[in-house]
Amino acid sequence: MFFPNPQELTPDLTGSPPLTPLRITQRTPGAMSEEGSDTHSIISSRSVNSLAQAAIRHPDLTELGLCASLVESVSMTFEAGQATQTVVVGEIALAYNPPVGVEEPSLVIRMDNFSVLEKVAPNPAFISTIPDRSGEYTVNNQNLHKTLVAFRYRVHADETNLTAFAPIIVSPVWRLEPHQSSVIVNWKPNLNYRRLSGSTKPIVLRNVIFIVGIEGAHASSCQSKPMGTFSREKCRLAWKLGDMTLNLSGENFGGKVLARFATDALARTTPVEVRWEISAEDAETVGSGLALSLMSTAKTAVEDEADPFADASAAEDKSTNDAESTVTWNPVTTVRKIASGKYVAC
Repeated sequence: MFFPNPQELTPDLTGSPPLTPLRITQRTPGAMSEEGSDTHSIISSRSVNSLAQAAIRHPDLTELGLCASLVESVSMTFEAGQATQTVVVGEIALAYNPPVGVEEPSLVIRMDNFSVLEKVAPNPAFISTIPDRSGEYTVNNQNLHKTLVAFRYRVHADETNLTAFAPIIVSPVWRLEPHQSSVIVNWKPNLNYRRLSGSTKPIVLRNVIFIVGIEGAHASSCQSKPMGTFSREKCRLAWKLGDMTLNLSGENFGGKVLARFATDALARTTPVEVRWEISAEDAETVGSGLALSLMSTAKTAVEDEADPFADASAAEDKSTNDAESTVTWNPVTTVRKIASGKYVAC
C-alpha cells in the first residue's frame, strides 16, 4: 500500500450572477447511482487508498497468448480553475490463453516507459521481479487461469505542470443566499493535455457527468440548464452530458452548465464532481504511455571459419554450441482505458 490519502476538501466558494428559472425533473432516492454495470467485467480489489470512485473494472481478455488490460485513474483537484493536486494511479490485468498444443509455464515481460512510474506493486501470486533488471518481471502462467490484476502503480506527477493529465479544466462559480444557492460550472478543454506520439487528433470524452450539490440546508427543488437529474434527498444535481469531442488545437472553447437550488437556509457548497472516460483508439494517445512487451528468444548460429580436417559430427556439435540466443521484445496486446477518479473542482 503506497498511495497517500487524498486531502479533505473544504472550499470556500462565493459569487455568481442569478439564473433564469428552467424546467426540472425529479427522481426517487438513489437515482444518482451509476447505471448499467457490466456483470461480465473482472472487478479488481478496491484501488489502493480508494482514490477512484469505484473499483477499477477490467474486461475479459480472450486473445490467444498473453494479453493485458491497462486502466488509469486520474484524480484532480481544481481551485478557481487552477490545478492544486494531481494523482494518477493505474492497474494492469493479465490473462494467458495458450494456443492449442502450446503452453509455456512462465514468460518474461518488460514495462516500457518504466521511468514514468513513481511506485509499482506487482502481484506476488504470479509476478516475480527479476533482480538487477528494472522493469522486467517473470509471469507464472500456471497461476494465471483467468484475468487477474498483475500490477498497481502510481505515475510520477510533474509539480510544475499539474494539469498534464487533465483533459478538461472545470471552474464553478457560486452565489449563496438564505433562500437559494446558484452555480455556474464552466469547463474548457485543456490545451496542454499530455498527448503521446505527437498526436493532435481530437479525442472523445465518453460518459461525461457533472454533479453539483449543497449541504447545511434542505433543497426543496432545483432548476437547471441543461436539464439535469435532481435528488432531493441528497441535495445533488447530475448532468449526464454523454460524449464530448475535444479539439485540443484551440478551436473548441468549452461550455457551461447552470443550476439553482431553492433552500430553507443559507447552504454550504460541495466540490463539483466530474466523471469521464477515454477508451478505444483515443486511449492509445493519452495517459502515462506505459506499455508491456514480451520477451522471446531465438537461436542464431555463429559463423566461424570451418576446420577442413574436422569430421561432420564434430562440426555439427560445434555449430550447436556456438549458437547464440537473440532476444527480441514484442508488444503485448493491450486494451486501454483512461478514466476520472476523484476529479473535483472548488
